Amino acid sequence: PRVFKASNRGGMGGAGGMPGFFFDMDTGMPGGGPDQDRSGGGGGGGGGGGAGPFAGMFQGQHSAGPAGGGGPKKVEMDLQVSLEDLLQGCKKKLKVTRHVLDRATQAKVSVQEVLEVDIKPGWKAGTRVTFEGKGDERVSGQADDLVFVVREQKHDVFTRDGNDLIQTIKIPLVTALTGGTVTAKKLGGRDEVIRLSEVVEPGKEITLKGLGMPLSKSTTGARGDMKVRFDVMFPKKLTEAAKTQIREILLAAK
Repeated sequence: PRVFKASNRGGMGGAGGMPGFFFDMDTGMPGGGPDQDRSGGGGGGGGGGGAGPFAGMFQGQHSAGPAGGGGPKKVEMDLQVSLEDLLQGCKKKLKVTRHVLDRATQAKVSVQEVLEVDIKPGWKAGTRVTFEGKGDERVSGQADDLVFVVREQKHDVFTRDGNDLIQTIKIPLVTALTGGTVTAKKLGGRDEVIRLSEVVEPGKEITLKGLGMPLSKSTTGARGDMKVRFDVMFPKKLTEAAKTQIREILLAAK
């Protein structure tokens, strides 16, 4: 995938060693735009304020760079994002604490800075946002690059398949055989009422066009689909009389 960069390269003479970052995520604000891999937004001032209560989990830190450890590396951190934020887009403010070299004393000191990630509608897991020179400073005089990798948070209702959203609805056997209405959840919107007029077999799937995730490269607001799968619930017990009645009905329906 393409990687878009927010460049702020340069430095005060580096200090080696593993990165020492602290992250604090602020509340998201509505945003918008296309595509998969993007640049990070601008960074806030060196003192770091402006980030809200701790609300994000960053996992899977690892780095890669030139052999020997002298040059800058790319340090990757997982950025957990909800499906709702990936649907609508938002801006995430991340407070970063990193190690730099004090010009006067040559001692390693910690500084804070607020970075802004502009999450676009339709982004997918694996999208990378690179902030050049926003990691720890190294002995080469350059700072590491900080790369946030978008990870989708598990959702209670939906799973994502490309640009489509999938949900499973449990329905009783009587509804599966005789019809009725069921309610499907919509991500970021009002529920969708589905009328069932035909027999629903276990595992049957219907498609609701245009109710999935935004197509990140679309300029027309196109969206994927929502697929609804049905899990038919069978009764655990039946009386002998009920079995006889059901048998007669089903044999007559052939």
